Amino acid sequence: MRAESIDKIQGYLDWMTRRWWFLSALALANFLIPSYVPRAYQPQEIPGIIEAVLSNPLIYKFPALMVLAKLIPIALIAAVVLLGGKAARLFDLYAAVLLFALALFQNMAFTEKYGFVILWSNVVSIMVVAIFWAWEAIAAKNDFTATKQPLWSYWVIPAAFLAFWFPVETSSITPKFSILELFTNEAGLTLCMMLPVFLAVLSLYYPNVNRATFRVTSFVGMIFGSLNLVTWFLLKPSMWWMGVLHLPLFGISIHAFSLSMTRPGRAASGAAGIDSGRQV
Repeated sequence: MRAESIDKIQGYLDWMTRRWWFLSALALANFLIPSYVPRAYQPQEIPGIIEAVLSNPLIYKFPALMVLAKLIPIALIAAVVLLGGKAARLFDLYAAVLLFALALFQNMAFTEKYGFVILWSNVVSIMVVAIFWAWEAIAAKNDFTATKQPLWSYWVIPAAFLAFWFPVETSSITPKFSILELFTNEAGLTLCMMLPVFLAVLSLYYPNVNRATFRVTSFVGMIFGSLNLVTWFLLKPSMWWMGVLHLPLFGISIHAFSLSMTRPGRAASGAAGIDSGRQV
């Protein structure tokens, strides 16, 4: 694809993802799209259906993938730090492929009570994010050349690390800080634990990132983060530790979305185009 075409599309995406109608549609998708459940159910059963799927999704059926899904991000982040922009496309491609896999296989499950269930609202929301990362892999607007950032901005590193580690005893939902499970648990195949990692990396290279991808990823992260905080702190307070482990998703997503909506003095790559000079 020619550079002029890429810049034109990128400019439109940056403009579109700032519009209230786009963000509203993305948010409403999480509440209006019904799940596929092969038997009749009552509205009050919906939280139980969601829990049944997300506690044992198809993607968890392959334990070997859990190790790979931990080692690959570690290697990619090391490559970003050491190689800068040379590693950007690999990072983009991995994020896109993982998100496509999570959109489908983290939101489908064979449940004992309900049969085969698909959480279509999650599928659609995550698929949108995956498409934006796939576009970024083509457009290559992320520039991971080291830039000076204010010291306070590095708070995202320990927060994202906590999410990536996911130190929890799943049987009792209590803290369990196991070094072994840092490399073997399911966090690498879990959207809520990986979005903070992707967003933390982009935030530390802002404004030289694909702002449309950054914006959509962080907006969906805010939605999933807020829903999880309500679930674990209000609806199921006995599982408060899960709420703590979702704070990085919520906090980093708010931080990233705020950044993505600013207009830095030095325009990010690809920010030119039809969005130039417009105000929200």
